[in-house]
Amino acid sequence: MKNSTSVSSYICALLISLPLLFISAATAVPSTLLVQTCNKTDDDALCLSSLSSDPRAAAAGDVKTLALIEIDAITAKTNVTLEIVGKLFANVTDPYLYRCYGLCIDTFKGILENRIPQGIAALNSKNYAEAKEQVGDVQSDVELCLEQLADKEPFTGGAQLMSRLAGVAIGIINLLH
Repeated sequence: MKNSTSVSSYICALLISLPLLFISAATAVPSTLLVQTCNKTDDDALCLSSLSSDPRAAAAGDVKTLALIEIDAITAKTNVTLEIVGKLFANVTDPYLYRCYGLCIDTFKGILENRIPQGIAALNSKNYAEAKEQVGDVQSDVELCLEQLADKEPFTGGAQLMSRLAGVAIGIINLLH
């Protein structure tokens, strides 16, 4: 009984503190580097929003760090979207949707297992052309999944955001050349 009480207390404290984390992240003033970098991307609003939601961005000392943080945002969104597709896949009866979901699952796993790690490794080794290629392939891979579904599924919004985040990351990586 004592363990369930302490777990309940922990969960309650966590639920109370989570909104405070989001409020403090949302109200933090973005750094000059962050603003200048995001203003040079094609989607400065998304860039500012995604980077400002990560506390590491305010302390980032260089553009490469911002690129790595943006790639982390892609990773997080890919994980969430993959989970949604996995649940849909488990319950689908339509053969066409079964193939589409399977393709998207394979695509998202490939992004997480190959594209993202290779992009990060390329960034860390200052091979910016390779980093840009890997992140560009994330965008292409997501678009392939979306084309199969014609924007009719509940996870397409998440997949579209993955593609947009990849576009922002490409814009940031372009500044490193």
